[in-house]
Amino acid sequence: MGNLDIRWIPVSRKTHNPVQDHDLEADLRHDGKRYRLLFVVKSNGEPRRVAEFAGLVHAIKKTGYHVFIAPSISSRSRDICKENGIGFVDLQGNALLRLNGIFIERFGKSAEKAEKRTLRNLFMRKSTRIIRIMLSNPTKRWTIGELASEAMVSLGLVHKVLSKLNAEGYLDKVRGATRLKSPGDLLDSWTRIYRFENQCVTGFHSPLGRSDILQALSALPEGTYAVTLGAAASLVAPFVRSTDIYIYTTGEEKLFIKGLGLTPVDFGGNVYIVEPYDEGVLFGKRSINGVTVVSDIQLYLDLFNHPTRGREQAEFLRKKRMGV
Repeated sequence: MGNLDIRWIPVSRKTHNPVQDHDLEADLRHDGKRYRLLFVVKSNGEPRRVAEFAGLVHAIKKTGYHVFIAPSISSRSRDICKENGIGFVDLQGNALLRLNGIFIERFGKSAEKAEKRTLRNLFMRKSTRIIRIMLSNPTKRWTIGELASEAMVSLGLVHKVLSKLNAEGYLDKVRGATRLKSPGDLLDSWTRIYRFENQCVTGFHSPLGRSDILQALSALPEGTYAVTLGAAASLVAPFVRSTDIYIYTTGEEKLFIKGLGLTPVDFGGNVYIVEPYDEGVLFGKRSINGVTVVSDIQLYLDLFNHPTRGREQAEFLRKKRMGV
């Protein structure tokens, strides 16, 4: 790439101007070209802070390449920097410089671990109830009371989750109400941490064929179950054919064993009973052709990291039916 020559330049601060778009300045020379680098140093690299800085950069329109420096910068913060033509450096091993003739990008392992911790904190069991309610109607402005009622959680939990979402740059607050900003990015973050197989799944064999199983399910009470994965996708947005039937249920296993003629198996089953990790999994379930199916949000999550072309089916579902 050639030699890089960098010279630091003192930054003079004017006390009468409270808006300061950079803390350090450098003159970079490479292969006869000269670049002006403007560094801002922050103690917090959360997406909301990065977005605020990007807005300041665009407002001031100062000539030079801005670089955001913080102890840790998440993938969402990195994406905001890239979208706005801003570089970044953090103490976790992340760095990006994208200039004419210079391209440096690094991603540190410690940053990946830190980001997973952040996502796990955001997508805790009951917290996801609030998130799925908002994703199901991404343009609606919600009050804290409405979210607590819809998600069946406390006002305190709603406040904590909204605070985290705001810190990650996912909220747009106006006059006591809030709605999602970039709901598709929020769903993408959820898919990075969500794994269907982390739930309790029990395999069975049914002598019935796939269509007969679905017919038998339609005769069972709606509130007792919800179908997911391939069987659900075949009813909602058919793309990839699947022979296995996955059924969420809460304490109604005997009903299915009898109604579908199920026999427990260790391997080779065609019907799987799944115990949902939280009641929110069944939020938004609906009846399609007499069969109760999970919501599009839950179906997308279950499919995305599932083997045998689950991601293809998930993306088809998102394109055809989901507004995020």
